[in-house]
Amino acid sequence: MSRTVIFFCTGIVALLIMTGCASVKDSLSTPDITLEELEKKMDQATDPSGIFAQSRTYSLLQQVSTKRFLSDPDEYLVEVKFETPDKFSLTTYEENRPVSMWCSDGKRGWIADYNSRKIQMLDGKALRRMTVMAQISNPRESYTKIFPKVELHACSNELGNFYRIDCFGEEQNYPISIYVDAGSYLVKRMKFDAVVGSSTISYDARIKKYELREGVMVPVLTEIIQDGETQISKITSYRLNVSIPETDFLPPVF
Repeated sequence: MSRTVIFFCTGIVALLIMTGCASVKDSLSTPDITLEELEKKMDQATDPSGIFAQSRTYSLLQQVSTKRFLSDPDEYLVEVKFETPDKFSLTTYEENRPVSMWCSDGKRGWIADYNSRKIQMLDGKALRRMTVMAQISNPRESYTKIFPKVELHACSNELGNFYRIDCFGEEQNYPISIYVDAGSYLVKRMKFDAVVGSSTISYDARIKKYELREGVMVPVLTEIIQDGETQISKITSYRLNVSIPETDFLPPVF
């Protein structure tokens, strides 16, 4: 499922803590295509030569900036590494220093805080959600295998005409809504609400630009609107079939 590399780099942290609490308002109708047919067209659009589907690893570097009024934007880097079928790490850097890490060796999952030098091992629902993220990053998976409930709609709104794929997770009443352009079959948007503690966060990622990198259509420019705050994400490096040490999927030793 090559199209889903997008979500790994734009939504992983929110997905891991998501419980869901609101729906997306669109004009919906019956689609003229099945989900299986749509997934095939999405794969062809994103991975025309099948290179990503056959790859075992990938890595990417993502620059994220948040505009600030009357001051320089806040900037940080996100490094993502993945090895099929379900090993991954996501490390956030500020001023070239790691500040946090989410990782899984395929069986266990952790969150590391470099500032406090603390590591939290995930279990239960949190670990299962992390497993879902690893599955989403696997180019050989499909939505119906990952999520217990998936709905497909034809959708129109102020941004254009789409197919909207609604993915419902465990104990989740409202979906992750994935918007696929009805003409190009490229994912253009992902929207959901997330609960963080006692607060609800609205997350809306809109892909502004794709580029062909190593034979794969990569979303190099994404605008992320989170509770009224706008972030710009740029993928500066993207590599397939890189050698990744096993220790990169384990938390640091403080």
